[in-house]
Amino acid sequence: MVSAWGAEQRLVLAQIATDAKSNEITAVPKLLRLLALKGTIVTADALNCQRAIAEQIVAQKGDYALALKGNQGTLFDDVVLLLDDAELKSSTSTPLVEADHGRIETRAATVSNRDRLVAKTAPMAGPEGHRQGSSKARNGGQNHD
Repeated sequence: MVSAWGAEQRLVLAQIATDAKSNEITAVPKLLRLLALKGTIVTADALNCQRAIAEQIVAQKGDYALALKGNQGTLFDDVVLLLDDAELKSSTSTPLVEADHGRIETRAATVSNRDRLVAKTAPMAGPEGHRQGSSKARNGGQNHD
């Protein structure tokens, strides 16, 4: 089951069952089609940090904040390089460190000027040059994303 939670409304706006031989990635686009996204910010975990999902959100006039983890090919490394670029003048939140389920997670959000990000790497930035954040899970100093 995949649900869309309305933070301001504090209730489930829509939900859809995943197919028996499928997963959340195929259910999310169907769920998004049920929603009016104009003027909203869609947040999703790293599993849903997919180009097609980002493009669909933008096509439906929404914005997004997608989690990004180190196990997502070169995308994570590319975003780190971009956000570490002094010319972009990015801003990073104070890291939040939590220990649970036998691992230590460090979470931080980095925001940068969209126009500068798009100008530097238009093909990589995604639809409309939306910004991306990151989340790293660590256990004993090793990345376990």
